[in-house]
Formats: sequence, structure tokens, C-alpha cells
Amino acid sequence: MTPLLQFSLTFVTLIVLAIILYTRLGRYERYLKDLEGISELNERLRELCNGLQSLGTKRIETQVADLQVVLMEIRDLLARPQEAPLEVPVMGASTALETSLPQLVLGRLTQLGYERISIVSDLEGVDPHSAVRVVVEASRGGMPVKGSLVVRGGEILEMDLKSSYTTFP
Repeated sequence: MTPLLQFSLTFVTLIVLAIILYTRLGRYERYLKDLEGISELNERLRELCNGLQSLGTKRIETQVADLQVVLMEIRDLLARPQEAPLEVPVMGASTALETSLPQLVLGRLTQLGYERISIVSDLEGVDPHSAVRVVVEASRGGMPVKGSLVVRGGEILEMDLKSSYTTFP
């Protein structure tokens, strides 16, 4: 081998090695940029976590817990049976004669909060001074109610009204 050929082969080998090193260095730089992007994502994630902690999630959690307690109290209050005490107005003989039996029943049930009241019993020819059972249907709070009232001499002696869902077998 001649020295010129040997020199040229060495020179070509060095150039090929330089090109290989240059391409590998370019790939390595791209890889490092990707890693730098990942580290930026990690930093942003840390900042986001710190931001969430600074929002005061504890305060919101305590407010939600307080709301749950209030809602449970409301549920308990709604679950309790609400029965209005039976207050029978005392009427004199003159008032009892002036007020008819249907008006007395309708007036009392309206005072107690019943709506769409219908009297099922036939009240024609009934003696107002004797005890009479009056069968009624009404609704209270949107729920149908059925039952009866015992009336004597213009006074309501007894009320037995039940929601229709409790009377269903």
C-alpha cells in the first residue's frame, strides 16, 4: 500500500466517523429536549398541586360537611309525622244553626291545610243536633287523603283522616 492510499483511507474513515458522531449528537440533543419537556411537565404539575392546596379545599370540605348535617336535619324533620292539634272552635247555639254542616266541615279542613275537599256523604235531611259521620276526600301537600269526621251540634267531635297510600293493602 502506498502512503497516499493509506492517508486517503484514514481521512475517509475520519470523515465517516465525524458524520456518524454528528448524527448521533443530533439525536442525543433531541432526546435531551424531550427530557427537558418532561421535566417542565413535572414542574407544572407541582405548581398545579400547590395551587390546588392554596385554593383552600379544606374550607370547601367543611362547608360540604356542614351542608350534609343540615340536610340530614331537614330529612329528619320531614320524616316526623306532622299532625296539627285538633282545635275545635266552641260555637254557641246561634252560630251552629247559622253555619250549615258542609260549611263547617269545609271550613275546618281548609283551616288545617287540606285542599280539593269533597264531601262523599249525603247530608240532606240530616239532623244537625245528632252525631253525624261525614265521609270526605281531600288532598294535603299534593297527597290524597280519605277519612271521616264526626259532627254533632255544630262541633267536630272526631277526625279520622289518613293518606291514601297508608290505606292501600
